[in-house]
Amino acid sequence: MRLRVDFGRAVLAIGLAAALWIVVQNETNPDRVDVPNFTVMVEVRDIPTGLVVLSEAPQVQVRVRAPSDSWSRLRPGSFRATADASLVRPGVNEVPVDVEPLDSQVRSVEAIPPRVNVAIEEIGERSVPVRLNITGNVPFGYAYSTPRVTPENVAVSGPASVIQRVDAAIVELRLDGVTVGLNATYAPQPVDGRGGDVRGVGVSPPTVNVEVPVAQQVGYKEVGIRPVVRGRVAAGYYLQPVDLEPATVTVVGSPSTLAEVNFADTEPIDIGNSSTSVVRRVQVVPPPGLTLLQPQPVNVTLRVSPLIVSQAVRLVPSIENLSPGVELVSGLPQLEVTLMGPAPTLQALTPRDFRVVLDLAGLRAGTHDVEPRVTVPPGFSLERVEPARVTITLREAPTPAPLPTATPAPTDP
Repeated sequence: MRLRVDFGRAVLAIGLAAALWIVVQNETNPDRVDVPNFTVMVEVRDIPTGLVVLSEAPQVQVRVRAPSDSWSRLRPGSFRATADASLVRPGVNEVPVDVEPLDSQVRSVEAIPPRVNVAIEEIGERSVPVRLNITGNVPFGYAYSTPRVTPENVAVSGPASVIQRVDAAIVELRLDGVTVGLNATYAPQPVDGRGGDVRGVGVSPPTVNVEVPVAQQVGYKEVGIRPVVRGRVAAGYYLQPVDLEPATVTVVGSPSTLAEVNFADTEPIDIGNSSTSVVRRVQVVPPPGLTLLQPQPVNVTLRVSPLIVSQAVRLVPSIENLSPGVELVSGLPQLEVTLMGPAPTLQALTPRDFRVVLDLAGLRAGTHDVEPRVTVPPGFSLERVEPARVTITLREAPTPAPLPTATPAPTDP
């Protein structure tokens, strides 16, 4: 027995089911038509050749129809807004906006407003000179000759009203500390007649080559001054780094001789057995084959300072404030006292210059740990005392026996 399928009734059943599903969906998640609280950037497309958008990118709001539960995820990125500028002319143009939803839940969308104003201007191009703005200078004894820029002119392009403000393309060039020739590429910056930067302008070519010949002046060179110090300072002292004023001098001679010289010596300065700082005024001796550009003496400051050293001294402490009725049982150990101070004075100290005391005030019979008190001479510091505490033992002092009383001799009656 063959089954017969009624296709008409099947299609009707499917249609009724779909309609019922839509009704149920609309009841539980109805569509919402509203304007979200954000704007969408409009992309201006199809701008004719030779024209450029002068105004900032326009923005529009959107009226959206979408299920209620999808509104929370709507963002500006959920839409693409474009404006067709294929028919624009120079000036302000009103162009239509087309908005395309990028979220599949959005059922419909329209731009508010449906048209936006776009300022259009013709693209212009003009040639301007490249100028160098040189700051600083090469060191003394060097010189630079006329710079060369290749190319000397560049083309600037952009909105016609903007490029009309361009007066030149500037290359900033600093020469401080430069002692060799420069040959490098730089990106010129368009500027107006007052030197202010002009933005939104293209430069062609984007870089230029700048050559600046730099050469040392023939016969001159600035070199350092080296102090010549002879002898030794007094024992217990040391010589600090020497100061010179001025620290450099200019020498004159042939380029080949100058190339091998980096300093000039002073006259010898004798510091034998010195223990104080002094300032000597001495002459500079030019290197062989060279002369001084301006012969003049230099001030040489020689700072002599004492060495700071430490030294240990062994001393027996003295006792103070021993209470009546007690006496010291144990002997007193030697203490090692380490001081720090100037070496010349430290070497002359004797044990009589120190005082180490054990203060026993208030201590009774028994064993006690007492911290020594050390007095050091002025200008010295105490580093440590070993041992840091001294153990002593006290006992009751024995009471002396009373002296016998003399008995008077009997007398005769």
